[in-house]
Amino acid sequence: LGLVGESGCGKTTVGRAILRLLDPTEGSVIFDGIDLSTLRGEVLRKTRNRLQIIFQDPYGSLNPRKTIETTLTEPMEDHGLGGNHQQRRDKAAELLVEVGLPGRQLLGRYPHEFSGGQRQRIMVTRALLADPRVIVADEPVSMVDASLRATILETLFRIHRDRGISLVYIT
Repeated sequence: LGLVGESGCGKTTVGRAILRLLDPTEGSVIFDGIDLSTLRGEVLRKTRNRLQIIFQDPYGSLNPRKTIETTLTEPMEDHGLGGNHQQRRDKAAELLVEVGLPGRQLLGRYPHEFSGGQRQRIMVTRALLADPRVIVADEPVSMVDASLRATILETLFRIHRDRGISLVYIT
């Protein structure tokens, strides 16, 4: 689904409402027949695993003090996903390869060691960790070089096609 509009019209607000990062002031967000605004606690937390976001700014989205391994394995551990530490590490490496990065070689590195396009692919990897059903991609290529935009878009649409993940693309 493409969500298109001019700057300031509320596209990102809609994306955040879909994810329950913001509560809608009107209307509702229905996912699997359930109004997300009615969910609380552990039920909301488990539902959020199935709804992920890729933010516009890959520079501000990664903690500069954490390695890529920690960035990718901590959320799996926090949500009880991926088994033991080695299994989580293996899954992170596999997903990095899936988005076009050299996997295990990157795990010990820090965000400042990557280009904008590589960082955004790491953000795509992070969105895939919980095997989501929906990914909200909020202008995911606006802050990367023009030469990399097509590659990242191709990756997103391949993931959509191959994994059956619904993609809400904000632009």
